[in-house]
Amino acid sequence: TGKFGAFLGCVNYPECNHTKQLGENAEGDGEQAGDDLPRMLGHDSITAMDVWMKKGPYGIYVQLGEEKKPKRASLPKGLTADQVTLEKALELLSLPREVGPHPETGKMILANLGRYGPYLQHDGAYTSLTTEDDVLTVGMNRAVTLIAENAKKKGNEPLRVIGKHPDDGEEIKLFSGRYGPYVKHNK
Repeated sequence: TGKFGAFLGCVNYPECNHTKQLGENAEGDGEQAGDDLPRMLGHDSITAMDVWMKKGPYGIYVQLGEEKKPKRASLPKGLTADQVTLEKALELLSLPREVGPHPETGKMILANLGRYGPYLQHDGAYTSLTTEDDVLTVGMNRAVTLIAENAKKKGNEPLRVIGKHPDDGEEIKLFSGRYGPYVKHNK
């Protein structure tokens, strides 16, 4: 046993670091499918390049071609290596995806996968997608709703105006903050 649970290792362990995890962790996280990697999934009909699934230091990813700087895309959470088909790999490699122009600003909304998970990008601002939303299928209506909710959360707009202060007549506003709701008058 080791720090991460039971494992099999070669007779020269720890000098030889060839190990394989045993138990529930090895079965539940899709790492078993990583044993037969790298694996070619097929050919992209547009670029005529091979589509590969590989395992790197940060997890399993798909790759287009074998040139010096190939296009790569990590697998999103919840998607295991054995669930990835050629079509799914090509969808991941096509990111960022244009969702469409925002109805109010006319600027393009992009859906993409990033270091911290799936997100939407609009007008220089980033909005994380929820676990129910899929970066490959999120639609325009849902994207606009998420962007509006995110702008409201950031404190740009008050939740409501409570009224006017009796001394100076300035508005008292209710905001939602990191630690819960708060009121604001001037500064």
